[in-house]
Amino acid sequence: MRFSSILFFLAIFTNVAKSGIIKCKNKSNSFDQLAFGNEVEFKKRIKYKNFRYNFYCLEDFDNMCYEIKNNLNDALDIISSTFEIYNPINFDAYVKSDKDEFIAYNIDSNFVALRTSNDTNEPPYLYPQALVKQLNLNTEYNFKKRDFTLVFNNFKNNPEIRVGMKDTIRTIIHEIIHGFGFMNLESPDYLNDGNNIFNIGSSDLMDENTNINDVILFPTPLYRMDLELLNKAKTCEELDVFIANNFVGFTPLTVYEKNFVSTRTKQKLFKDIGHLHNDFNCIHDTSDLFDDKKKLDCYENLNPQTQQIISEIPSKYYFEKDTLGFLTNNGTIIPLQTFDKGYSSSSIELDKLEKLYKEEFEKYNNKELIKEICHDSTSEKCIQFNEESKKFKEKIQIEVEALEKDIFSNIETYIGDKINDYFGEDFIMYYSGYDTDLSNEFMLEHFGKINRHGLIGNGIVDILKTMGWTEKGKPKSNDIYYVAEDVEYPEQFGYFWNQKINELCENEEFPTETSTISEYPTEASTISYEYPTEIVDGDDDYLSNSYFDNEVNRETLTFDEEVSALAFDESIFDVEIEKQNNNMTLLQ
Repeated sequence: MRFSSILFFLAIFTNVAKSGIIKCKNKSNSFDQLAFGNEVEFKKRIKYKNFRYNFYCLEDFDNMCYEIKNNLNDALDIISSTFEIYNPINFDAYVKSDKDEFIAYNIDSNFVALRTSNDTNEPPYLYPQALVKQLNLNTEYNFKKRDFTLVFNNFKNNPEIRVGMKDTIRTIIHEIIHGFGFMNLESPDYLNDGNNIFNIGSSDLMDENTNINDVILFPTPLYRMDLELLNKAKTCEELDVFIANNFVGFTPLTVYEKNFVSTRTKQKLFKDIGHLHNDFNCIHDTSDLFDDKKKLDCYENLNPQTQQIISEIPSKYYFEKDTLGFLTNNGTIIPLQTFDKGYSSSSIELDKLEKLYKEEFEKYNNKELIKEICHDSTSEKCIQFNEESKKFKEKIQIEVEALEKDIFSNIETYIGDKINDYFGEDFIMYYSGYDTDLSNEFMLEHFGKINRHGLIGNGIVDILKTMGWTEKGKPKSNDIYYVAEDVEYPEQFGYFWNQKINELCENEEFPTETSTISEYPTEASTISYEYPTEIVDGDDDYLSNSYFDNEVNRETLTFDEEVSALAFDESIFDVEIEKQNNNMTLLQ
């Protein structure tokens, strides 16, 4: 179980995180390392309207830290003008350097298990904590310190991505909406007698040799991330033990997943498996997750209906294009992004712009034609075909690169009135950042007259309303939600977990079969904080002066020292959280 369990947790965790990734143009997917850089350029605690957040510039490049910081409040203005925020939302925002070509992602979203009645036989569903704070609860609830965390790339390692990027406001909104619950947790998993037990969540983990019949919908394992206990691990082996000792069980379905339907029939896909997290209770600890026979035995002990459902969802919906949607309260189906043999169901469907680069190549990648011509690879006909194909692709590549340069040098003129061929009103939740070269003014000119709330599409608003959010200007629902006391959802600290892995395990040799999951940094990671010298829109209750008086001369911190510093830092958050908890509207 050594190392493989560490990577298994990383794979599970990152699979959830990847639901919140905005990806760049023309790139392949990869798992992202969420490690601190070697220095922190500045940190600020900011209170803005009904939002409280820590902003960390871990490393600046091309003024990216300042752009994100300056645009955050503008993005929050748009969010606040779209949804009613009755009680404060807390989050962290990081800007960091990363070798991967991501733009941004959401991580460490905390959830609360709720029911819509006091009937404990009713399946519980996970609601994002940011939303739960806005709902009427049947009892008091001690909220976790953060609702979610946002991570932004500074593009130091990929400066070409930064060229032409108009602004980051839409990127910020995209990630906040993920933090508002636009995120699925359950993922397909191989169920066979092999060794591959890693959750599948991206098209890069599927290939033509994958047998979809060996894939089922598997509940997501849940771990207790106690920072104090995590801090005690001094070696990679001790991290392995930490995982083994902190397995909690499985996550229930989310309220987002609750509304997944077939685009053909409007049938809700998960309505009969609301207790899936309990159905796999024969798995008692982490070691069982690595025992393929144990998992297979659990599956075979499920009732036939559940077996059929969790076997059909991946093959019929997750891995087949244009089959999965979200059913809103008004009866509209909003299509979600799925691919043939791959899925990304936390994003809205988009494939038209991709055709700009792929259509002509696919014409010369017809497998049946190649098989017919090259059944004998040494034949003159096959050799000639391959040479012609190679020359054509080289020619097309040159033309595509020239076209791309021309298009993206003046993309708004190129798209013009053809914008509906490339984007729809819900563009802000597209899975790839194809629109980053377009200005907000351009998008508003074309979609502002359609969308009730400008940049945020009507479909996105309707999805979040169905989940429980209140649209701006609309009356708050009187519905009461019942906290599911029988479901534990520990506070998430995946950001710090990955930092610990980087600190202790970067020189270890990991198994070959998992080497494609992550690439570990070659240098040990340290954390340093330069604490702010000013209070940003603060008040004495939220940011006491003693915080700064005690923390001014801190030097570079190791992870161990950071945990202690974090505990100190969050005492300020504790005061604010306690105030928020006491001020929540409760309906008994």
